[in-house]
Amino acid sequence: MFKDLQENGHFFGDFLDKSLIQFCFLNLVQKEVVEVVRTWNTHKIRPRPGQDVPGGRPVLMYTVDLEEVAVCKEECTPKSQFPCDETVFELCVLLMQENR
Repeated sequence: MFKDLQENGHFFGDFLDKSLIQFCFLNLVQKEVVEVVRTWNTHKIRPRPGQDVPGGRPVLMYTVDLEEVAVCKEECTPKSQFPCDETVFELCVLLMQENR
């Protein structure tokens, strides 16, 4: 869908375009990412006989540097209650109210 917007000349990647995409889709994308991570981390990988491949659940198989996790979480956590720039958010809400 995003590629279609760009190919049809409706998305140029500037500040306003990115903020509008965030406003419209960030919560949906976040829900999907959370579901993919949950599914991946809890599925079971079967060990393969004769191969040196570990088996188990990914969330239990791999350890992660907690400092790296903290940096990633800081970078990925929204800094405010708005999914995009606050001014763009307020303008979008006003436009939606006017065009109900």
